[in-house]
Amino acid sequence: MKKFLFGVLIVLGATGLGLTVTASRFVPTIRPNTHIGIVGVGGLTKEDAAKKLRIWWESERV
Repeated sequence: MKKFLFGVLIVLGATGLGLTVTASRFVPTIRPNTHIGIVGVGGLTKEDAAKKLRIWWESERV
């Protein structure tokens, strides 16, 4: 009985570790084919989209 419980704990621990590693590698991105005005920001991170919009805005202001 103790060996069985130990085996179950090992399996649960390995599963938890695997899920933790997978979740920590997740990078949130904007959905594909998303546009803000005429600027395509799909697939970009929030920071990359902000940079792309800032560059576009600076080129339009001049």
